[in-house]
Amino acid sequence: MPEFSPAALVAGAALLAIAIVAAILWQRSGRCPHGRLVWLLYVLAIPLTGGLWRATRNEPCPFPRGPSRPGKGDEPSPTAALIVANHRSPGDPMLLWSRHADAPEQIRPIAFLMARELYDVPKLKWFYDALDTIPVARSGRDMKAVKVALKRLKDGGLVGLFPEGGINHNPDRLRPATPGAAFLALATDAPVYPVGLRNAPRGKNIYTSLLKPTRAEIHYGEPVDLSDLRGQRKTPEVLAEATERIMRRVAELSDFEYGGLEGEGDDEPTPVVPAPAEAA
Repeated sequence: MPEFSPAALVAGAALLAIAIVAAILWQRSGRCPHGRLVWLLYVLAIPLTGGLWRATRNEPCPFPRGPSRPGKGDEPSPTAALIVANHRSPGDPMLLWSRHADAPEQIRPIAFLMARELYDVPKLKWFYDALDTIPVARSGRDMKAVKVALKRLKDGGLVGLFPEGGINHNPDRLRPATPGAAFLALATDAPVYPVGLRNAPRGKNIYTSLLKPTRAEIHYGEPVDLSDLRGQRKTPEVLAEATERIMRRVAELSDFEYGGLEGEGDDEPTPVVPAPAEAA
């Protein structure tokens, strides 16, 4: 019987352990309904958000657990939700996505709406596609993006939106919001979960931001009560009221002041999720 050196035995044991761990991870990743790539990205986000960014939460993530499933008849999907937050960093979507599931079969993408010129960056497009990102034209007339977001919600998915339209550099005040989140919420009856992000990683560009250590805070809120507005015509006044309620909660959770609707003192161009003024 051949003899093996202690070093060879240690190396063999290490390779066997690696193979066992790899097999377990491969089996677990196969339980993710959106594929192994989504599972892998979710797992990789844990050391980034929990380690480098040291993210803390005021409570466990309250978003509906997956897998996604459509509603029945006139009833909205029990797994759909619209997630609305303030926007301070390129890392905000990862903070909102992290720790939203308790098991591999519950992991699912949050379909964030993103400015098309950022989505079309060739080296990152695969990443955005894996997470079901919805590109939006900055013109404010991109109804295709609205239809995609509506379908995701009606199919029981999660849709993420930053109503400020872009990263806000104001130290103590939210940028004026667009009514897109209000329109999506009232058009689908999906619950709106407000989230306040504090101390998100910031840098000179997207790469330095993502690699900057910080102590991020994620503050979840209860779904915004829009029950008295549902069923009404989505007039500018109704959308403005719904937007005001949503953004006031985001402002409270993020510890910022709120600047009102888009056009009320904002001098920066904002990518808009269009909301028809007289949609039924």
